[in-house]
Amino acid sequence: MDNKRLDHKLDCKACGTIQMDIPDGAEEHTLIHCSKCGGYFGEWGALQDDFYA
Repeated sequence: MDNKRLDHKLDCKACGTIQMDIPDGAEEHTLIHCSKCGGYFGEWGALQDDFYA
């Protein structure tokens, strides 16, 4: 079992949730926001890189 953790890399800096509003057809440079408070998470490509790292 792999015990790697995200260590809060994908948490919203404004409200702490991980609820992302990801539009259909999101591409590398699509801006992703929190679906709870609207806070900015980052670009879709960078967020995917953090998740898979």
